[in-house]
Amino acid sequence: MGSSPSNTANTTEEKVVSNGVNHTAPIATKGLAVDSASSPFKVFDFERRVPKPDDVFIRIHYCGICHSDIHQVKNEWHTSKYPMVPGHEITGVVEQVGSNVRKFRIGDHVGVGCMVDSCLQCNSCKKNFEQHCPDTAFTYSSTELDKVTPTYGGYSNFITVKEHFVCKVPKNLPLDAAAPLLCAGITTYSPLRQHNVGKNTRMGVIGLGGLGHMAVKFGVAMGAHVTVISTSESKRDDATKLGAKAFLVSKDAEQLKGAENSFDFIIDTVSAQHDVAAMINLFAFQGVYCMVGAPPKPAEIPSFVLLFKRPIITGSLIGGMKETQEMLDFCGKHEITCEIEKIEAIPEQINVAYDRTLKSDVKYRFVREYFICKVPKNLPLDAAAPLLCAGITTYSPLRQHNVGKNTYMGVIGLGHMAVKFGVAMGAHVTVISTSESKRDDATKLGAKAFLVSKDAEQLKEAENSFDFIIDTVSAQHDVAAMINLLAFQGVYCMVGAPPKPAEIPSFVLLFKRPIITGSLIGSMKETQEMLDFCGKHEITCEIERTSDKRKKST
Repeated sequence: MGSSPSNTANTTEEKVVSNGVNHTAPIATKGLAVDSASSPFKVFDFERRVPKPDDVFIRIHYCGICHSDIHQVKNEWHTSKYPMVPGHEITGVVEQVGSNVRKFRIGDHVGVGCMVDSCLQCNSCKKNFEQHCPDTAFTYSSTELDKVTPTYGGYSNFITVKEHFVCKVPKNLPLDAAAPLLCAGITTYSPLRQHNVGKNTRMGVIGLGGLGHMAVKFGVAMGAHVTVISTSESKRDDATKLGAKAFLVSKDAEQLKGAENSFDFIIDTVSAQHDVAAMINLFAFQGVYCMVGAPPKPAEIPSFVLLFKRPIITGSLIGGMKETQEMLDFCGKHEITCEIEKIEAIPEQINVAYDRTLKSDVKYRFVREYFICKVPKNLPLDAAAPLLCAGITTYSPLRQHNVGKNTYMGVIGLGHMAVKFGVAMGAHVTVISTSESKRDDATKLGAKAFLVSKDAEQLKEAENSFDFIIDTVSAQHDVAAMINLLAFQGVYCMVGAPPKPAEIPSFVLLFKRPIITGSLIGSMKETQEMLDFCGKHEITCEIERTSDKRKKST
């Protein structure tokens, strides 16, 4: 079901429309979770709360993978709570709002970051520093304000959040590339604003990863002279493309010596252990050195540096909600998004992404995509809806077994989508049905022949005829009789699910050398491919619509 991540940086995304829902009971939710620091990811079923009057219910479309997710999953900060559903770089679409919600409407593009609640009464909250509230409820590996209910993060398909902790994503920003702004974005934007980075600022950025590349983008947009400081010469070209004016290799002692006392402001984005003292030598008298990465061991800072340079050595933890919205608006104004690679929301892909993140093998942020496909504009939504199951269920095995122009293909049951796909792929399609009454429909769909499976004479004549048979029938039936229709080394693929096991005589296997197999829907990549194929060939499902009297619509 998995597929390799694909580069999708700064892609354009059409507005996703939601018709809204009205949940009155806890919402069944699926996430990806770990049970311990050493356990693999698994699918995890849990419930989101029914939206309260001041809550917003969001369908999650994307969630970035932050390096802190890895720290938390592995319990490297010794505060982890399990089972854990990580993820705090969330973007999605509003589907329900509480009666007191005023800032958001159904269909709005929104984001949720590292917090989902705080007391809103303490000095920190009143100063818009909710992240420093003693009672902050973080998005995952935390609890709600009752100190009992666990919080589960964005590696899931839904989330319910208090309105105060939801931000609007500007319409010109694609939701996928905007997701990491909710952590990587605000983490780097906030200290730049706090320390007045601007036109005359000589700014250094240590590390060019998920955080570092956002720091470069913000620094450039604010008018600073930006220098990237990296261990790897290979990052030079990327730094230049992002707008940096200079580049230093931190392993080159000569380069560092030449850059001493150069910077007014340095932001250190590196989470791995590194020589902080060597970096502090680079800033000017009374310069600012701000750490936003979180190496596992304490930084060692020589006291004489403090005495002679009068530096400000500080750090910064994300930002408050007011500043996070300000950051998103700034990104909308300057068209700033994160450089991303998208991956599917499945456990195997998370494991790969974590390994690659630890190796710095990503430019620059992985974003998990939540089972969303684009329906081609020429397909009506009503007749396209069944494609998301009936379509991909039949398309996938045809592609897998290379059905095409020279294929003699049988369809057991009037699997009308299988017929349509087979015809579009150029196969010679025969429908095999218990009912003669289906013949005309089969012909209209493009089938070249029709067999009545109850007619022993017809079946006898058709033995050894088919290269590929797709069995779409879920009722109990004689599979052995159908397998006899296969040619030598033919493929018999079951996509229906009869209640009892199929009985397959061993001699059929011995003498025909068939491939007896099955297929369960398809991956997201293949599902999108199927929809695009349907758009190209104008394939939809034959449907009958029923009336929903509650909505007074069809």
